[in-house]
Amino acid sequence: MNPFALALEALPRWYDLAFEENATRTIVVRTHPHVRDRMLNELMREDHAVASYVEAFGFGAYVPPSELRGWGFPQHGNRSSGEPIGTDVRGWNLWRFPLPHIGLGGREHPDWHSAYALSATLSVFFSALDGMRGVRPEDLGNARQLMRVSMSVMKRSCYGAPISATLSQEALRRLPPAETPLAFPDIGRAMRLACERLWGEALDDDAIARHFEAYLEPPDQLHLRMPLGNAVGLDPEWNGRLPGYGYDLVCHNTDMPLHQLTLLAGLARLHEILDPDT
Repeated sequence: MNPFALALEALPRWYDLAFEENATRTIVVRTHPHVRDRMLNELMREDHAVASYVEAFGFGAYVPPSELRGWGFPQHGNRSSGEPIGTDVRGWNLWRFPLPHIGLGGREHPDWHSAYALSATLSVFFSALDGMRGVRPEDLGNARQLMRVSMSVMKRSCYGAPISATLSQEALRRLPPAETPLAFPDIGRAMRLACERLWGEALDDDAIARHFEAYLEPPDQLHLRMPLGNAVGLDPEWNGRLPGYGYDLVCHNTDMPLHQLTLLAGLARLHEILDPDT
């Protein structure tokens, strides 16, 4: 069992996620204001991960985050992967990541560079979020952390874009009770919309669209599935799960950013379902 699944049960919330169904289909991460300075310090450093991504993918210079400009690894046309840092009505910081248009649906030369730049930026970002556990719990409030996301990206065709999530027991308690498999069509919709943005055209043919799905197997086994690959999805890892704790969702056949970013949109929508008041 991932040690983080054990630690997550006792951690106050320092970030949550959302998915915006706007024109660019945007992944949104909101962070507690008390982690802002530490996050900026982490993301200012051009560490080994940043250097290795630049070397592997030939990205331009990594741009540290700011309230005044976009940041991250530059996409095609020097577009920023992350938007300038904002603030929501609670005073939490908003980190917004619009999905790029790869253009697989008919473009002669798909824009893979932008997709890999966003995946690399998000990988660095979520890694920095893991380092925020040192913030004093009393500064973060009473809400519990529901989910932790981890991802990376590599220049290879098989499992080149892994993604995983840890769900806390508190997150599982918020899922509706299920005596038979229970579908979450809103998660499937979010994944389809994200994938359409990346793909470059509508994927509303029922033979494809119905395979963007999320469902709960009793009592609390959550699965996310998407087409356009070989059984691509996220499933519970049951090895060593302990009573009273959550579990890890581990990926299957996430070979490229198209898979990874689509599933991330599903996780973001899941968080909105688990905590609709945020």
